[in-house]
Amino acid sequence: MLGGLAALSALGLSAARPALAQVTSIAPGVLEYGTENQEGVGPYSGGFNPVGFDPKAGATLSGLAAGQTTSGARSGGHTEFFPDAPAGDFAGTDTIHVGSTFTDQAHDGYAGQYLNSPSPGHVVKGPDTFSLDYSSLLTAGQTPGTLTLGILADDFQFSKFGDPFTASVNGVESTQIENALNGSVLTDPSTKFYTFGIDPSLLNSSNVLNLSIDEKGDGGDGYAVDFLTVGIPSETPAAVPEASTNISFGVLLALGLGGMAFAAKKRRAC
Repeated sequence: MLGGLAALSALGLSAARPALAQVTSIAPGVLEYGTENQEGVGPYSGGFNPVGFDPKAGATLSGLAAGQTTSGARSGGHTEFFPDAPAGDFAGTDTIHVGSTFTDQAHDGYAGQYLNSPSPGHVVKGPDTFSLDYSSLLTAGQTPGTLTLGILADDFQFSKFGDPFTASVNGVESTQIENALNGSVLTDPSTKFYTFGIDPSLLNSSNVLNLSIDEKGDGGDGYAVDFLTVGIPSETPAAVPEASTNISFGVLLALGLGGMAFAAKKRRAC
């Protein structure tokens, strides 16, 4: 059902508030960007989901090899009318996006809100972009051997509407992420958490991963991202070998014999 101004106002949606960085550590070597709140609607546990439901359960948060993908269970859905991104939530999360090519042909309630939303910051044109600083997971001089990126995808429906989603990591197209998003059937709307092993060659020295998600076609399939994660296994720096103070008996014997021969030769020369 397409969302209208009256429906949004009835739910008390306010003007958009600025999104500030919120990053938390949820496990050793794993950072979470944003909050697990179903786009501000409420916790995943209960409601349309079983009590205790964790969207990340079953997905690997750290240590995936490049090209590997895992996922959690599909959520049971939530209302399509959700509040503006809460003050303090991570930039890019909890915000409905339509494709940058949007032609005012809304296919779902999310995109319909773009046409009728009373708060310009609540529904915006893509791409949805994220800058994920993971430097706190690294020791001085450490280069990540693997990086696992997690995305909580909301209401992606390529198979239903035919508008393909695109994704890039640090400016390079990621068919791995695109395949997952375009393979999702997240109607109602519902959500699903995916993790991706990112090729280390795509990472840069700034230790910031820049993710972009957009939509082609007429851009009329609204979508959102609730939260993201980055996981990097901890690494123990290789120990620097200490200079050895042990001199073998053979070395001492050789030095001693050499010294005696030199002294004898010096006496004969006198």
